[in-house]
Amino acid sequence: MQDYTKTPNLNPKPKPAVPRDEVSFEHPPRGVTMERTPDGGVVITSRIFSGLTFFLIFFSLFWNGITLFFVYAAIATTLAHFGADISVPEVQWEGDGPPPLWMMWLFLTPFMLVGWTTAFFALRGIFGKFTLTVGHASASIVTRFGPFGKPKVFHPQSIKRVGRYVAYTSNRSPVYHLLIEMNNGREIKFPGFTKVREKWMGLALGVVLGKTVEE
Repeated sequence: MQDYTKTPNLNPKPKPAVPRDEVSFEHPPRGVTMERTPDGGVVITSRIFSGLTFFLIFFSLFWNGITLFFVYAAIATTLAHFGADISVPEVQWEGDGPPPLWMMWLFLTPFMLVGWTTAFFALRGIFGKFTLTVGHASASIVTRFGPFGKPKVFHPQSIKRVGRYVAYTSNRSPVYHLLIEMNNGREIKFPGFTKVREKWMGLALGVVLGKTVEE
Protein backbone atom coordinates (compact mmCIF):
# COMPACT_ATOMS: atom_id res chain seq x y z
CA MET A 1 0.00 0.00 0.00
CA GLN A 2 1.39 3.40 -1.00
CA ASP A 3 2.18 5.82 1.85
CA TYR A 4 0.69 9.23 1.06
CA THR A 5 1.91 10.81 4.30
CA LYS A 6 5.42 11.36 2.96
CA THR A 7 5.99 14.64 1.17
CA PRO A 8 7.35 14.08 -2.33
CA ASN A 9 10.69 15.66 -3.21
CA LEU A 10 9.70 18.34 -5.69
CA ASN A 11 13.27 19.59 -6.08
CA PRO A 12 15.44 16.51 -6.54
CA LYS A 13 19.16 17.08 -6.71
CA PRO A 14 20.31 17.13 -10.31
CA LYS A 15 22.70 14.48 -11.44
CA PRO A 16 26.29 15.72 -11.61
CA ALA A 17 27.06 17.07 -15.06
CA VAL A 18 29.79 15.58 -17.16
CA PRO A 19 32.81 17.91 -17.06
CA ARG A 20 33.03 20.01 -20.19
CA ASP A 21 36.73 19.29 -20.59
CA GLU A 22 36.28 15.51 -20.40
CA VAL A 23 37.51 13.93 -23.59
CA SER A 24 37.17 10.58 -25.30
CA PHE A 25 39.36 9.35 -28.14
CA GLU A 26 36.35 7.95 -29.98
CA HIS A 27 34.56 11.33 -29.83
CA PRO A 28 36.84 14.19 -30.94
CA PRO A 29 35.82 17.65 -29.71
CA ARG A 30 34.30 20.26 -31.96
CA GLY A 31 36.74 21.49 -34.58
CA VAL A 32 38.61 18.16 -34.72
CA THR A 33 38.08 15.37 -37.23
CA MET A 34 39.62 11.90 -37.29
CA GLU A 35 39.66 9.55 -40.26
CA ARG A 36 41.04 6.10 -40.88
CA THR A 37 43.08 5.53 -44.01
CA PRO A 38 42.70 2.38 -46.16
CA ASP A 39 46.08 1.08 -44.95
CA GLY A 40 45.07 1.37 -41.30
CA GLY A 41 46.61 4.77 -40.62
CA VAL A 42 45.00 7.77 -38.95
CA VAL A 43 44.56 11.36 -40.16
CA ILE A 44 43.65 13.94 -37.50
CA THR A 45 42.71 17.48 -38.52
CA SER A 46 42.10 20.32 -36.08
CA ARG A 47 41.56 24.04 -36.02
CA ILE A 48 44.29 25.95 -34.22
CA PHE A 49 42.13 28.79 -32.91
CA SER A 50 43.09 29.43 -29.29
CA GLY A 51 43.24 32.14 -26.67
CA LEU A 52 46.41 33.51 -28.25
CA THR A 53 44.45 34.08 -31.46
CA PHE A 54 42.05 36.40 -29.61
CA PHE A 55 44.98 38.47 -28.39
CA LEU A 56 46.55 38.63 -31.86
CA ILE A 57 43.27 39.74 -33.45
CA PHE A 58 42.73 42.65 -31.09
CA PHE A 59 46.40 43.61 -31.02
CA SER A 60 46.58 43.53 -34.81
CA LEU A 61 43.47 45.69 -35.23
CA PHE A 62 44.71 48.22 -32.68
CA TRP A 63 48.29 48.34 -33.94
CA ASN A 64 47.47 48.45 -37.65
CA GLY A 65 44.67 50.97 -37.12
CA ILE A 66 47.14 53.45 -35.68
CA THR A 67 49.95 52.59 -38.09
CA LEU A 68 47.64 52.91 -41.11
CA PHE A 69 47.17 56.65 -40.54
CA PHE A 70 50.90 57.31 -40.53
CA VAL A 71 51.46 55.05 -43.52
CA TYR A 72 48.78 56.96 -45.45
CA ALA A 73 50.43 60.23 -44.43
CA ALA A 74 53.81 58.92 -45.62
CA ILE A 75 52.37 57.74 -48.96
CA ALA A 76 50.58 61.06 -49.52
CA THR A 77 53.72 63.01 -48.60
CA THR A 78 55.80 60.89 -50.97
CA LEU A 79 53.38 61.33 -53.87
CA ALA A 80 53.13 65.07 -53.22
CA HIS A 81 56.91 65.26 -53.17
CA PHE A 82 56.98 63.87 -56.71
CA GLY A 83 54.36 66.31 -57.95
CA ALA A 84 51.08 64.44 -57.46
CA ASP A 85 48.02 66.55 -56.74
CA ILE A 86 46.97 64.92 -53.47
CA SER A 87 45.97 66.28 -50.10
CA VAL A 88 48.43 65.48 -47.36
CA PRO A 89 47.04 64.75 -43.85
CA GLU A 90 48.00 67.35 -41.31
CA VAL A 91 50.56 65.88 -38.95
CA GLN A 92 52.17 67.88 -36.17
CA TRP A 93 55.91 67.49 -36.77
CA GLU A 94 58.48 68.70 -34.29
CA GLY A 95 61.19 71.03 -35.53
CA ASP A 96 61.22 72.46 -39.06
CA GLY A 97 58.53 70.26 -40.59
CA PRO A 98 58.35 66.69 -41.87
CA PRO A 99 61.56 64.64 -41.92
CA PRO A 100 63.17 63.48 -45.18
CA LEU A 101 61.24 60.81 -47.04
CA TRP A 102 63.86 58.13 -46.48
CA MET A 103 63.85 58.78 -42.74
CA MET A 104 60.07 58.71 -42.61
CA TRP A 105 59.90 55.31 -44.29
CA LEU A 106 62.81 53.98 -42.25
CA PHE A 107 60.95 54.95 -39.09
CA LEU A 108 57.68 53.35 -40.22
CA THR A 109 59.18 50.07 -41.49
CA PRO A 110 59.46 48.24 -38.12
CA PHE A 111 55.93 49.32 -37.17
CA MET A 112 54.59 47.95 -40.46
CA LEU A 113 56.51 44.69 -40.02
CA VAL A 114 55.03 44.18 -36.55
CA GLY A 115 51.55 44.90 -37.91
CA TRP A 116 51.90 42.54 -40.87
CA THR A 117 53.36 39.78 -38.70
CA THR A 118 50.61 39.92 -36.08
CA ALA A 119 47.93 40.13 -38.79
CA PHE A 120 49.40 37.05 -40.50
CA PHE A 121 49.41 34.96 -37.32
CA ALA A 122 45.93 36.21 -36.37
CA LEU A 123 44.55 35.07 -39.74
CA ARG A 124 46.55 31.85 -39.43
CA GLY A 125 44.92 31.19 -36.08
CA ILE A 126 41.45 31.80 -37.56
CA PHE A 127 41.75 29.91 -40.83
CA GLY A 128 44.77 27.62 -40.28
CA LYS A 129 44.40 23.85 -40.09
CA PHE A 130 46.63 21.39 -38.26
CA THR A 131 46.95 17.88 -39.66
CA LEU A 132 48.57 14.84 -38.04
CA THR A 133 49.02 11.83 -40.32
CA VAL A 134 50.22 8.56 -38.81
CA GLY A 135 50.96 5.49 -40.91
CA HIS A 136 52.83 2.26 -40.33
CA ALA A 137 56.18 3.48 -41.69
CA SER A 138 56.04 7.24 -41.32
CA ALA A 139 54.10 10.12 -39.81
CA SER A 140 53.90 13.87 -40.35
CA ILE A 141 52.42 17.04 -38.92
CA VAL A 142 51.70 20.26 -40.78
CA THR A 143 49.93 23.53 -40.03
CA ARG A 144 48.58 24.98 -43.26
CA PHE A 145 47.35 28.50 -43.93
CA GLY A 146 46.80 29.12 -47.61
CA PRO A 147 50.05 28.32 -49.46
CA PHE A 148 52.03 28.36 -46.21
CA GLY A 149 52.94 25.26 -44.25
CA LYS A 150 55.57 22.57 -44.75
CA PRO A 151 55.02 19.03 -43.44
CA LYS A 152 57.40 17.73 -40.78
CA VAL A 153 57.96 14.03 -41.44
CA PHE A 154 59.16 11.60 -38.78
CA HIS A 155 59.18 7.87 -38.03
CA PRO A 156 56.93 6.72 -35.16
CA GLN A 157 59.47 4.05 -34.19
CA SER A 158 62.10 6.74 -33.58
CA ILE A 159 60.11 8.72 -31.03
CA LYS A 160 61.88 9.13 -27.70
CA ARG A 161 59.06 10.80 -25.82
CA VAL A 162 55.97 12.98 -26.12
CA GLY A 163 55.96 15.96 -23.78
CA ARG A 164 55.30 19.66 -23.64
CA TYR A 165 57.28 22.87 -24.17
CA VAL A 166 56.77 26.44 -23.00
CA ALA A 167 55.29 28.29 -25.99
CA TYR A 168 54.84 31.66 -24.26
CA THR A 169 53.79 33.17 -20.94
CA SER A 170 50.40 34.58 -20.02
CA ASN A 171 49.97 36.59 -16.81
CA ARG A 172 53.47 35.43 -15.80
CA SER A 173 52.42 31.79 -16.12
CA PRO A 174 53.90 29.48 -18.75
CA VAL A 175 51.61 28.15 -21.48
CA TYR A 176 52.55 24.66 -22.66
CA HIS A 177 52.08 23.08 -26.08
CA LEU A 178 52.66 19.50 -27.17
CA LEU A 179 56.06 18.32 -28.29
CA ILE A 180 57.48 15.16 -29.88
CA GLU A 181 61.16 14.49 -29.19
CA MET A 182 62.99 12.05 -31.44
CA ASN A 183 65.87 9.75 -30.50
CA ASN A 184 68.30 11.96 -32.44
CA GLY A 185 67.31 15.02 -30.40
CA ARG A 186 65.05 16.54 -33.04
CA GLU A 187 62.01 18.34 -31.61
CA ILE A 188 58.67 18.53 -33.41
CA LYS A 189 56.54 21.26 -31.86
CA PHE A 190 52.77 21.42 -32.09
CA PRO A 191 50.78 24.66 -32.42
CA GLY A 192 48.37 25.83 -29.76
CA PHE A 193 44.82 24.55 -29.40
CA THR A 194 41.92 25.27 -27.10
CA LYS A 195 42.08 23.56 -23.71
CA VAL A 196 39.75 20.73 -24.71
CA ARG A 197 41.46 20.13 -28.07
CA GLU A 198 44.87 20.19 -26.42
CA LYS A 199 43.76 17.56 -23.92
CA TRP A 200 42.20 15.38 -26.61
CA MET A 201 45.28 15.71 -28.84
CA GLY A 202 47.47 14.49 -25.98
CA LEU A 203 45.15 11.52 -25.53
CA ALA A 204 45.18 10.83 -29.28
CA LEU A 205 48.98 10.84 -29.41
CA GLY A 206 49.03 8.19 -26.71
CA VAL A 207 46.66 6.02 -28.73
CA VAL A 208 48.04 6.40 -32.26
CA LEU A 209 51.73 6.68 -31.35
CA GLY A 210 51.76 4.51 -28.24
CA LYS A 211 53.47 7.25 -26.24
CA THR A 212 51.83 8.82 -23.20
CA VAL A 213 52.37 12.55 -22.78
CA GLU A 214 54.93 13.23 -20.07
CA GLU A 215 53.69 16.11 -17.93
